[in-house]
Amino acid sequence: MEQFTWDISSTETLSVSLCPGGSYMKYQMEAVNNSSEVESTPKPQVIYRCKKCRRIVAAEENVVSHERGKGEECFRWRKRTGDPKDWEKDAAECSSIFVEPMKWMEAVQEGYVEEKLQCIGCKIVEMLVHMDCAGCENKIRKSLQKLDGVDDVEIDMGMQKVTVVGCVEQKKVLKAARKTGRRAELWPFPYNPEYHNFAQQYYYDTNSNCHP
Repeated sequence: MEQFTWDISSTETLSVSLCPGGSYMKYQMEAVNNSSEVESTPKPQVIYRCKKCRRIVAAEENVVSHERGKGEECFRWRKRTGDPKDWEKDAAECSSIFVEPMKWMEAVQEGYVEEKLQCIGCKIVEMLVHMDCAGCENKIRKSLQKLDGVDDVEIDMGMQKVTVVGCVEQKKVLKAARKTGRRAELWPFPYNPEYHNFAQQYYYDTNSNCHP
């Protein structure tokens, strides 16, 4: 009987001494598991999309760091009011982003830096359209603006030139322009314009033998 009592007391003593160690081990294992989950969770990447077609044009890894210029401070409204020492304290962060040359920037690689850079998803369709007056211009503009994906329509009456910018198809743009009853074709360069004997001053084909 005494032996049995001793075994129980020794067991109780043993359980009391091991219980804190088991809890601590469990806590350590949970901490290790949590830390591994945090390390394995990928960091969300910042990407930049085109405002027109929503195509991805660059990622955070393509952004080139740069120093903020001092030109912004010269045009701030606080230049005329307040203490100049306070301008630098609450200066706004630079909103400009510089990226390394991308594959879709073919125009930059070819040396064209004057015009606006368009992403690979956005297209520019240029047409030669015969327009007699401002009414013709208005009619063509409204017809082209109804197309899906059109972002901008520019019309030069002097050149008889219509430029459509956006995520559009060339054939659909040409068809929409011709629906207005105006004679329209793709801009001559690099295409050869069609020959029309009723509008020789606008549609003159040097490769045709029919012209005077």
